[in-house]
Amino acid sequence: GATMAKGTNDYRIADRQSPVSQNGYARLAAAILAKAAKEARAGDTDAAGWLLSDQAELLADGIGLSWTHVQAWARARV
Repeated sequence: GATMAKGTNDYRIADRQSPVSQNGYARLAAAILAKAAKEARAGDTDAAGWLLSDQAELLADGIGLSWTHVQAWARARV
C-alpha cells in the first residue's frame, strides 16, 4: 500500500480531528444551531422542524448539547 508522509493524515487515520479543526467545527455547529433557534423563536416553523432533524442531532451531539432538550424546545415551536 501507499505510505503517507508522517503527520499529513495522522488524525484522519486515527479517526480523530485535530484540536484546531474540532474547535472550528464546534463553533460552526453552534452557529448553525443558534441561527435555526433564532429563526424558530421568530416563528419560522421550517427552522423549528429542522431542529428536529438528523442533521441537527448530529451537530448538537458534536458540541455536547442535550438532544432531548433541543427536541423539547423545538417541538414547543412547531
